[in-house]
Amino acid sequence: MTLAVIMCVSLIATFISLSMLSRLAPVMGLLDHPNSRKVHVHQTPLIGGLSIAIGVMLGLFFIAPFQDKQLQFILMGTGIMVITGALDDARDLSVYKRLTIQILSAMLVMLGSDLKLDSLGTYFGYEVQTGFMAYPLTVFSIVAGVNAFNLIDGLDGLAGSLALVPISILCGLGIYHGQTELVNLTAVLIVCIVAFLSKNMRLPWQERAKVFLGDAGSTGIGFLVACLLIKSSQGESRVIEPVTALWLIAIPLIDTLTVMIGRIRRKESAFKASKDHIHHILLSYIPVNKVVTIISGTGLCLSLVGIIITENKYESFSMILFVFLLIVNLFMKRKQLVNNTSMN
Repeated sequence: MTLAVIMCVSLIATFISLSMLSRLAPVMGLLDHPNSRKVHVHQTPLIGGLSIAIGVMLGLFFIAPFQDKQLQFILMGTGIMVITGALDDARDLSVYKRLTIQILSAMLVMLGSDLKLDSLGTYFGYEVQTGFMAYPLTVFSIVAGVNAFNLIDGLDGLAGSLALVPISILCGLGIYHGQTELVNLTAVLIVCIVAFLSKNMRLPWQERAKVFLGDAGSTGIGFLVACLLIKSSQGESRVIEPVTALWLIAIPLIDTLTVMIGRIRRKESAFKASKDHIHHILLSYIPVNKVVTIISGTGLCLSLVGIIITENKYESFSMILFVFLLIVNLFMKRKQLVNNTSMN
């Protein structure tokens, strides 16, 4: 069976899953209820992540089993994240339970398939080898990716659109470098996310989201993207440089880091739910659908900038520029907090 046919199967399976699970959501306890922190006013099924997972699994069923051991373990860890996320959507698990499962899942992939950050790239002529720090850095990177996509999932279509950026780029690079298994996985994932977004985004014929991604989707996608970026940036078969991985998820990563640092400075929980993300700020000035377009478009532009700079052998400049953007974001977030405090 050709990849095009398999992608069609995954697309149809995702649409069917979205329809069926939406009806079962009240029974399963997978409904998102509106509150003062959220922008929606209707109860909405939290079944996007489960539907994407079903579509991906069905599509991959028709593909020969992955020979790549790392991809096998990555899919296993992603499955654990989806199940954990669904339980969190239904029963509201504690932060500590979620973090523990995220860390254990990251360790499972790392130790089971030897997926780790051995190198952070070459800067000023010297390659930065991580040595014994490869293990904690790998776990930290995967957990950071999980929470970056989980925390950025605050507007209709935002997390899914931002996830399409690194996944699509990895798919394209996989085609260019002849990495068939990477292409198969990312291509199937792309069509499943697109199917979900057709029910999640605010469109001219659709005034509000019919379904939400849920923690099952945001944490599952975050885990998968983080692992794929690590895999694609290490070893002789890498298709990107380590610093390029940061650019591919620049928006969710920078937003999460600045928000968490700000909360810690205010002596608040880093995982506290609040309206201090970039999309909350933009909502004060711009309609929801335009906010998603602007942020997603910016994410794509930053990814392309990072690729162009790095592929032209300017890894050092690429890292310096990324850190500069992070510092600027921190400064602007702090300035806004001071202004808000003075107004109150």
